[in-house]
Amino acid sequence: MGMGCVRVEERVLAAFGGLIEAPTRFEAGRDVSCGGVLWALPALLANGLLHRQAECFELPKGFYGVVQVLLLMGFLALARIKSLERLRFEAPGEWGHLLGLDRIPEVHTLRANWGRWPGAHRWNPGVRV
Repeated sequence: MGMGCVRVEERVLAAFGGLIEAPTRFEAGRDVSCGGVLWALPALLANGLLHRQAECFELPKGFYGVVQVLLLMGFLALARIKSLERLRFEAPGEWGHLLGLDRIPEVHTLRANWGRWPGAHRWNPGVRV
């Protein structure tokens, strides 16, 4: 699973379908890159980022949940990361600390689940306009 995986039990449960989504668990950290986006979390929530997310969005059982993916997308927009492809060059563990996880999902995982959501055909996060 790699050196960055510190939540082995939860990842194994998710792999065998025994976990709906991993619980968010924040830990103390120093010098987390792009950590300033957490200051905007109340504004994102006040503007309805997670409003009706349970009714509109769904992911299969696994390690990552809808709330964590939506927060990641909001944080990426605030950090001016304009495409998911650019996420390949970012440190997944650093972004995982911001979400209360050990790391963020891989780009191919995000893309595979993106098509399940309503309106995905109208906006492709990998294409810059």
